[in-house]
Amino acid sequence: MTELKAKVWLERDGWPVLGEGRARLLEAIDEERSILKAAQKLGMSYRHAWGVIKKINEALGKDIVLSIRGGKEGGSTELNELGRKLLKEYYDKAHEMDRILEKAHL
Repeated sequence: MTELKAKVWLERDGWPVLGEGRARLLEAIDEERSILKAAQKLGMSYRHAWGVIKKINEALGKDIVLSIRGGKEGGSTELNELGRKLLKEYYDKAHEMDRILEKAHL
């Protein structure tokens, strides 16, 4: 039996903004409130994770994270409103595609 699969990603002006891997990174940043901890959780370097964030920011022309510098508790990084909207949009589209594939499979 043939198995239907699809990959979902968001683009802007023909440039990729967010796909599965980048979405996992944003989700981990939101959970961990740290790019370093998110990168470690996903088995990637901090430098690579920060590079991914920069690419998304450049594609959108706006920042998707809010970084708060050190202090007693140390710094943190979290998704800003745009970052959360982007992540929600990605997962909404991915779930929509899953539903389409399920219907096609019947």
